[in-house]
Amino acid sequence: MANQREFESGSKRDNNDNKPLPFELNPYMLIRYGYHMKKGALNYGKGNWELGQPDADVWESMTRHFTQAYMCFKFPEQANKMGINKEDHLSAILFGLNMLMHNECLNGVAADRYFGKEENEDQNHYSDNLPGGL
Repeated sequence: MANQREFESGSKRDNNDNKPLPFELNPYMLIRYGYHMKKGALNYGKGNWELGQPDADVWESMTRHFTQAYMCFKFPEQANKMGINKEDHLSAILFGLNMLMHNECLNGVAADRYFGKEENEDQNHYSDNLPGGL
């Protein structure tokens, strides 16, 4: 079958053409974001984020954290004096992105929505095999 690959052992599996590459995520980022999530879990309870938050509130928070992160980058001395460099703003932005994508998932948006469907309309997509088009 054209959509399969065969290993020297004779074992077969589907090819990776339309599968995501989560192992390409930066491990430092994942650990740092994990600490951010740990702080949230200690404060609000584990899994609280899964209850969802309105997109408008998430965008407002991300905009604030982006502005504060930029302040820390552009004017570190002033950011230090203002005390805004004491929080991991980049992880807070990542949390916001995670929340927005979580909301899209809850609304049935396929995970591969932006992955080359124009060029590969006739091919199966990874999310076609996941419940709810994840």
